[in-house]
Amino acid sequence: MKSIRIENTGKRGWFIGGFPEAAFETDEVEVCYCVEEAGEGIRHYHTVCTEIILIISGKIACQGQEYIDGDILIFSPGDINDSIYLEKTTMIGVKVPAGKSDKVLV
Repeated sequence: MKSIRIENTGKRGWFIGGFPEAAFETDEVEVCYCVEEAGEGIRHYHTVCTEIILIISGKIACQGQEYIDGDILIFSPGDINDSIYLEKTTMIGVKVPAGKSDKVLV
C-alpha cells in the first residue's frame, strides 16, 4: 500500500495523472480535489479533453446557470468553462484523456 498527502501531489490538487508528482501516475485520466474561494475561475476550454466537475459543496455559476453540491458539469472539447465560484466551493475534477496540454484561455 502507498499513502500520500494531497498537498504533496500535483498543482492545485491534481493527484492522479500523467505527471511525476501524482499519487497515481497514468496517461489515461487526470483527477483533482480542489477548494476554490469565491470569485472568478480561469475562463477556458479544452481542444481534446473532456472536463468533468463534481461539486461536493458550494455554488458555481456557469454559462448563465447556478449549480450546487451534487451537480456534475461536463465540458466537451470546445465548451467554455466560465465558472464563477459564488461561495467557497469544494470539487472533484476529472480530465479525459490525461496529459494533453490543450487548455485554451478565453
